[in-house]
Amino acid sequence: MSEQSPEQTMDNLNQTTTGASDPATEKEFLDNIRQNIDAVDCEIQTLINNRAKLAQQVAMVKKNHTAADDNSNPIFYRPEREAQVLKAVTSPADGRDASSEAPRNDTSEAAAGISRDTSGTLSP
Repeated sequence: MSEQSPEQTMDNLNQTTTGASDPATEKEFLDNIRQNIDAVDCEIQTLINNRAKLAQQVAMVKKNHTAADDNSNPIFYRPEREAQVLKAVTSPADGRDASSEAPRNDTSEAAAGISRDTSGTLSP
C-alpha cells in the first residue's frame, strides 16, 4: 500500500463505514495510518534536534557577547521565553483547540509515539 498524506488518510477514514470494512482492509488501513504516524514522529524528532542546535548557537552568542563585556554573566534561562515557546508549540497555527481534535483514547497512543528522549532544550 502506498504512503498517503495525513489529509488523504483522514479523507479515507471519513469515507470508510464501520460495518462495510473487512478485517484485512481495516488492518492495512491501520498499518498505513501507523506508518504515517511514524513518518511524522521522525519529522518531529528532526525538527526538535534542529531547534536544539539553534538554541546552542544562541547560547554561544550570549556567552561570547558577555565575555566581550566586563564581568557580567549571560542569562541562559529565561522563564518568560520558555512560557512563550510552550504556548506557541501547544497552540495550533489555525487557532483551533488541538485537544478537541483527537478522541481521548487515541491521545495516549499519539503521546507515546513522540515521548522519545531528546537532548534539546525549549529555551534560551
